[in-house]
Amino acid sequence: MSMSAPSPLVSWSQRLRSRVRPMLTLLFLGGGGSLLLGLVALTAHRQGAFERQLHIRLMVPDASGLHPGSRVTLSGVQVGVLRELAVQPDGRVLLHFTVPEQYRGVVSPASVVSIGQDVLMGDRRLLVQAAPAPAASVPDRFQVRFGSADTLEDLLRQARGSLRRIDTLVLTAGRLSDGELAPSLQQLRRSLQRADVVSTTLARELPPTAATLRGTGREAMAASTELALTLRQLRPQLSSALQKLDVSAEEAQEILQWLNALIDKLDPLRRLERTGPQSPPAPPSPSAPPPG
Repeated sequence: MSMSAPSPLVSWSQRLRSRVRPMLTLLFLGGGGSLLLGLVALTAHRQGAFERQLHIRLMVPDASGLHPGSRVTLSGVQVGVLRELAVQPDGRVLLHFTVPEQYRGVVSPASVVSIGQDVLMGDRRLLVQAAPAPAASVPDRFQVRFGSADTLEDLLRQARGSLRRIDTLVLTAGRLSDGELAPSLQQLRRSLQRADVVSTTLARELPPTAATLRGTGREAMAASTELALTLRQLRPQLSSALQKLDVSAEEAQEILQWLNALIDKLDPLRRLERTGPQSPPAPPSPSAPPPG
């Protein structure tokens, strides 16, 4: 029995499949590698690998819950990551974290860093307090101070204070409900009644008064406008009269001086008054011979 020859269509599809399969494998591997490189680049970008960083050191007594990669937050916003931890000979832990260059001047050597913890997740992180300073004065590497965050004892103390205030509020509400509230309500009701009377009086008297004031204001405006127009019209005449008065005053001064000079010439007594009094002539002696 003779074997039948494969059809040309089947052989063509097999050759196509054998050629396309390696290409699809390479394409799949390339796409997966590209995706992996993209994820690595994105993670590195979030870690600040492509941006200039400020290197900050912090000495803490206990670094429980912290690890390389822990978040560093500023005002609730993540701004950096913890790079490394190193135990010192005295038992304390030296932390090294980085913050992007754009926060230079917001974070400075005067900043205080504490350790916080998420309430739900329990993840511990570094909390940086802003300490504005000139950017030029902030170096690339510096050390900051450690400030302890609120401990459980502090939170319990605050809770006890809040409970005391709530108890006081409850007692006050109880006293008011027992009898102190009724007089206060009566006094409030009387005050509201007086306010209602005042508002009714104002509603009745205010419209006529407002109309009268509006009429008086319009009349005053018209009078001021008319006065302004009158002054504008009289200004040239007043200026001319003042100029003529100045000229007349000068002429009167000249005439007065001429009259004074004429009086000086015609009235010798006035001249004597000016030169001062003189002694009268002595009478002739009886023994003296009369003049011949």
